[in-house]
Amino acid sequence: QIKGVFVYKKRGEEFQRQLLMMLYELLEMVDVGGLKVLDAHIEEPEQSELFAKYPLIRQEKNLMAFIADNFRLMAMGKISAHELERGKPMPNFNHGYIQLNVGMALRNKYGKQFSVVSEVSIPTPTASVTPDVLVFNKRPINWLEIKPELAEPPILAIEIQSPSQAMETLLEKVKALLEIGVKSVWVIQPALQTVSVFTAFAPPKTFVQGTVSDRTSGIELSLEEIFATE
Repeated sequence: QIKGVFVYKKRGEEFQRQLLMMLYELLEMVDVGGLKVLDAHIEEPEQSELFAKYPLIRQEKNLMAFIADNFRLMAMGKISAHELERGKPMPNFNHGYIQLNVGMALRNKYGKQFSVVSEVSIPTPTASVTPDVLVFNKRPINWLEIKPELAEPPILAIEIQSPSQAMETLLEKVKALLEIGVKSVWVIQPALQTVSVFTAFAPPKTFVQGTVSDRTSGIELSLEEIFATE
């Protein structure tokens, strides 16, 4: 549900900058003073000095209403700050463990050929998507880079299902990623210890044992590496 905050309608970089800065400032206020400090801003956004700093966002009435509703859900305990910021449910221990397994295995095996990173946001026509692990064609590291997103699609995006994450939501992300040119998307289901590989040109294939062999991206990992416990 939160993905609507990051809808792209060719607004331009300034619109996206204001949106990200405003959400960051709101979340910082919550972190320091709790949700109560947002009451005046959320209930009367037209009078808010905070929202006045972001005129391109404030003029979008539907977007402002959506943001306000989501912060109300946070106050009711029905949505976390993590989900509001990242557009994805809060991960648990198993999710984080597998994410590190996958990232380390990919970098050890393919680090000289590809750039392997975690949680980089990628713009799509409908939403900003943040996969758990991404594999790009080898690219140099620029330590002065400040852009929050990369326009270049990765060759492989990997999503790890969180406990509260519906498969329908994951499949929507898979579809969006394939449509922008990502060659393959892997969906890892920790509870089942399976990996499903999605591409734009073939039916999905689910691996339950052995090695995940992705012919489209040319990347392979064994299930033993992905679900390693030591």
